[in-house]
Amino acid sequence: MSVTYATMRARLDAIIEDPDLMALTTSATGNTDKTTLIDASLGRFTDSYLNDMRVWLITATEERTIKSFMHTSGTVEFYEAVTAQIASAATYKLWKYSNAIKLAQINLALIDSYPRFYNPVKDETLFGQNSYQVPDEEYNRFIYAIPSGFEGYPDEIWIKQAYIGQHTGSDGAAALTDANANWQVSELVGLTVYNKTDGSSITITANTATTITGTLNGGTDDDWDEDDEYIVQDPAYKPVRLTEYTIMDPAASTKRFYADIGEDKLISLIGKGRLTEFTTETSTTELSNSQASILCKRAAANVYRVMASKVDTKQRDKFVMLALEMEALYEGNSRDIAMPSLGRPVLDYSWTEGEET
Repeated sequence: MSVTYATMRARLDAIIEDPDLMALTTSATGNTDKTTLIDASLGRFTDSYLNDMRVWLITATEERTIKSFMHTSGTVEFYEAVTAQIASAATYKLWKYSNAIKLAQINLALIDSYPRFYNPVKDETLFGQNSYQVPDEEYNRFIYAIPSGFEGYPDEIWIKQAYIGQHTGSDGAAALTDANANWQVSELVGLTVYNKTDGSSITITANTATTITGTLNGGTDDDWDEDDEYIVQDPAYKPVRLTEYTIMDPAASTKRFYADIGEDKLISLIGKGRLTEFTTETSTTELSNSQASILCKRAAANVYRVMASKVDTKQRDKFVMLALEMEALYEGNSRDIAMPSLGRPVLDYSWTEGEET
């Protein structure tokens, strides 16, 4: 479920009545000073008609404001030169409203729509820390930091039973070997095994009773050395919801929680994050097509409010009314198609140091 910026902008254009005039293509090469575009098909417009409109160069992904237009030759002059001389047969669009404004106001709509629309976030990189590290060096750790990407705390925390052990093979090995393991052949395929020692992980492509195969990445050396510790989910067990934990320093930038979780457990966090903002034409955010259409109404309201600040009083009232209309449509339609609420955290506020939870 994702939608690109180009798709969002096209839908916004339809709402604010700013679609490109047609599939436009230059008919000749612009001046060497890079300030002009030539398209003879524009000759049907008067000299002043295109002034202050925006040209979007599709391949170059650049936008310029039109300074002047000569309909006899179809020459469009920009206030500011583009990066490269505009060639013949270059494709472009003509808009009333700046693409930069559209991008900024769509992103603002993504931000303001939270939590009605959100990025579903899941993290499985945490594991139990009681007891922690290899024998003779084991100690208990009860505090866990929430990984980045979550807006606040996770809505749900789940515990998964796991296999744990150490690599008994040689240093620098590509495959994990644990002579003490007794896995079922292929039972771990598709799961993730974590090298707790160097921080790397792999998606398992094959396993025997004592070996796991896959390509490690994301760690300090991305291989298996003797005594490296590993953890991988035991698929025979059902995940269990964690209900006994305590939130710590909720106002801090790094969110943490206290819980007593054994070292043979993997931790799954499920929650919400802000929608990913757009940066390029092809960048995406976490919306369905129908949700994107609704959110564009909020973006349209934002665009109208920006325009209201740039025009005289008579025009300002028109843009303000359009903004209010779009905001009302967004409020009414978005409730029907909002993303589902996740389970709320189960908090143990009764915990104090030294007491069991």
